[in-house]
Amino acid sequence: VGNLAEACDTKDFDIIEELLGNKKLVENIVIRKGQNKEFLALLERAINAMVQEEIGKNVSEISDVQELERVIKSGKLPSFAMAELAGAFYHLRRDEESEGLASLITNTQNTVIDPVSQANAYNTLGCIYLRQGNQVGSTEAHKSGLTLLNNQSNTDVNIQWQKVKLGHGLVVDKVTSIGKLPNKKERKILEDAREKLFALQRTRKELGDTFNAPRVYLDVARICVHLEGKKLATHYAKEASDQMAQVGYLSGAEQANELLRQLRN
Repeated sequence: VGNLAEACDTKDFDIIEELLGNKKLVENIVIRKGQNKEFLALLERAINAMVQEEIGKNVSEISDVQELERVIKSGKLPSFAMAELAGAFYHLRRDEESEGLASLITNTQNTVIDPVSQANAYNTLGCIYLRQGNQVGSTEAHKSGLTLLNNQSNTDVNIQWQKVKLGHGLVVDKVTSIGKLPNKKERKILEDAREKLFALQRTRKELGDTFNAPRVYLDVARICVHLEGKKLATHYAKEASDQMAQVGYLSGAEQANELLRQLRN
């Protein structure tokens, strides 16, 4: 991250291009966010520098697929970095910009954007729609991303990782609308969702993703509130808080701590 900031300061476009091509780095920037979300602002700054160099605009000013493809075809800016920027906009609560960019990336007219980047953008669209209360739209977006990836080789670790993210989104979609007093059918949905989350967590660990794996405990804690009550929910929320703090997932740890405060009141 420090190298990316320095490259932006010195306008070293070669270094910016190299660092933005590192999928792991770019994704970790968005996941970690920074204490005041400064990592997200840095990612936008770096990408804007490259886009400005190519078409004289900022990313948020790109209005059609042709302009986006021109930037990608230049070879200076990986499509995955653009997809991650849509996710960064989501975390910054700039939903209109996030949806606009993710929609351009997933547009079927695209000929140069790879399936992993498109699936990533579908996941962002799902998150936006769910935050807007559009559960159906969220599920459709997550399913579209999975359909896209199911036609690709399953041996690529990036494809497997995106499948885990989209699968997690589908589980969250299913349980979001269930109230505090679920009926028998809803309880079964929650119980199945919990098992799916633990299965996804095992897959994350197999893929070497020790950073995001603890996030599952937070979603499981929220499910336990509806099933067993506060005691087990508190256990998993504490597990989420401790493990996410340990790996440096500070925004996730704060969400877990907020849930703990609610459970203790």
